[in-house]
Amino acid sequence: MHPHKDDEILTYIRGGEMLHRDTVGNEKTLGKTHFMMMNAGHTFQHEELMLGDRPVRALQIFLRPNAPDLEPMVQFHEFPEEDSVDSWRLIAGPSAAPLKVRSDVRVFDARIAEGVHLRLPAEETGRNTLLYVYSGKVAIAGEVISEGQSVFSTGAYDDLTAWAESDVLLFSMDPAAEVYRGGMFSGNQRRRA
Repeated sequence: MHPHKDDEILTYIRGGEMLHRDTVGNEKTLGKTHFMMMNAGHTFQHEELMLGDRPVRALQIFLRPNAPDLEPMVQFHEFPEEDSVDSWRLIAGPSAAPLKVRSDVRVFDARIAEGVHLRLPAEETGRNTLLYVYSGKVAIAGEVISEGQSVFSTGAYDDLTAWAESDVLLFSMDPAAEVYRGGMFSGNQRRRA
């Protein structure tokens, strides 16, 4: 097992399965419809193991909490479908989301068919956003963004068009929100004076 401290970590799987185990007794299989949020807080230890022969295709997304030394917790959520087709699906956020993040950031995903034009969720307009293209190709404000690329905006765009079937993630943030800038990123902690 390895430690985390003051990290909010979303495990987002698009292929394969893995087993999560932790020091508070959780043992859960994660896959394309089973996501996890580790709110590491003051300390937390876990391990993840690949299951089966299929490689795991996933993102582990580290988000900053709004304060240090919060109570650790782990959340699991099973979505009814693998994808949200041509619409945004809220995955994580501070409220009204299946997985809770302890800061003012919201995470959405969508699978967008080729040629489909998709607007940002209305409540995200005017916030800072980061759009990550997991697969496919999309156009935003005249710029083409391909698989593995991302674009950051301070409210400059509010829609996108898929140039091919695309899986995308959208992160929406309030730039004025409180955020703790520490954290240990999987045990690699800086010494503090």
